[in-house]
Amino acid sequence: MSVKSKTAHTKETSARMQSRTIRHKEEPFLWNESKHRMLAQRGKVLTSHWEMAIGAMVRGLPGSFLFVLKRPGRIAITNIFVFESLDILWLDARGHIVGITEHFRPWRLHTMNSVPAQYVVELPAGTVRETNTRIGDRCTCSQRHFS
Repeated sequence: MSVKSKTAHTKETSARMQSRTIRHKEEPFLWNESKHRMLAQRGKVLTSHWEMAIGAMVRGLPGSFLFVLKRPGRIAITNIFVFESLDILWLDARGHIVGITEHFRPWRLHTMNSVPAQYVVELPAGTVRETNTRIGDRCTCSQRHFS
């Protein structure tokens, strides 16, 4: 290997190691403050009606979705055209979990039964159980400040 190619190889290796380090330092998308557990490393905040209507349909999950409602309320959600089960978290305006739906199966319709929510979170199925997430836990989102 020539000196020139060794230098290029060293720079490439150094850049790869630096990018790995940066990735590990990224703030998680969704964090359970109460349990000090990451719920999702990456995700997307959805605010428009069109984005919320599409959600995880067809394109699959990038990690998770946070649906931002204009005002607290009860919202019907569907898992039609989503080909895998999801865990759903219902959050109040301060980021506290007010409802949980585990393993929401494909091709179903579900309505929040009791407490109105300001945010709805879609996570891969099993996340709630793996992280021991419960009603009352407080969540934070790296891309959204809860009041």
